[in-house]
Amino acid sequence: MFLTFLLFSLLSVIILLLLRSKFPPLRPHLPNPNILTLSTITVPAFIALIFMIGKYSISLSPSTSHEVFKMNAYGCCGQALLYPRHEVGDLIDWLKWKKEGDEATWVEVYANEMGLDRWALGRQVVQHVGRGNERGNENRRKEDELVWAYWFEGYDRGKLEREHRLLVGEMF
Repeated sequence: MFLTFLLFSLLSVIILLLLRSKFPPLRPHLPNPNILTLSTITVPAFIALIFMIGKYSISLSPSTSHEVFKMNAYGCCGQALLYPRHEVGDLIDWLKWKKEGDEATWVEVYANEMGLDRWALGRQVVQHVGRGNERGNENRRKEDELVWAYWFEGYDRGKLEREHRLLVGEMF
């Protein structure tokens, strides 16, 4: 994340200096203090906002919401995890063997050790419920209060049901 902030800050300095040198009418509006402020505060703030709204809120394609895609890395912090029924027993046994720790992290480790792929849904299909978590960690509980699937709230139940039936019909 630090590298992302640094890269975009440097890029913004370069772009603003080029704009100032190539377009004389911009010179009075782009003195060094303005360039410094834009590059060190404004640009990183917008980058932080992009990270905060989440990957599901930024869609490059309208079809993204229906896709299922492989996400074997950087797939933490999901609202829900889904597993094939035939693999659940082994996963539960493995988690019982581990006993303590963050289950989401252990699931990643398990999948890597077993050579399993992880898949993500392009659409948020569950809403975060509850204010706590099963680990009893107070710091984590405070973080969980901030989790909310914003796009989930805007779904139209009837439209989703029609889309679901259409997609299921295409599959079978």
